[in-house]
Parts: sequence; structure tokens; C-alpha cells
Amino acid sequence: MLNPILGIGSRIRHTDYGDGVVVNVKSNGYVITFTQTDSKEIKFDYPLEIIEEVERDNDLVTYLMWN
Repeated sequence: MLNPILGIGSRIRHTDYGDGVVVNVKSNGYVITFTQTDSKEIKFDYPLEIIEEVERDNDLVTYLMWN
């Protein structure tokens, strides 16, 4: 089962980095700012715990092309 693509502003929990917020969506993963560390790029297939999901922008083709 594939994980949903999260929108900017989604709150997540990472096993190593703790709680964070999705601040950008790229073609291969998320840029997440973590409260205990700095920003990290995390691949889409990494198992993140979703705390609060924000709906993603429907126009991902245009959005991902410029990131």
C-alpha cells in the first residue's frame, strides 16, 4: 500500500528526528523541518507517522516541476 502524498503544513513524526512539518514537496520526497534538528529531505517511501494531514495541492505536475 502506498503512503498518501502529504501537503505542505502536514505534521509528522519521524523515528529518528522526532516531530516535524512538511515545508516543501519535491519530485522524490519531502523537505521537513524538525523541532529537534534542522530541515531534512525524506523520501516518499519512508514510513512516517502522520500526526495531522494537510491535503496536497491537486496540481502536482506544475508544482513538482519547479522544485
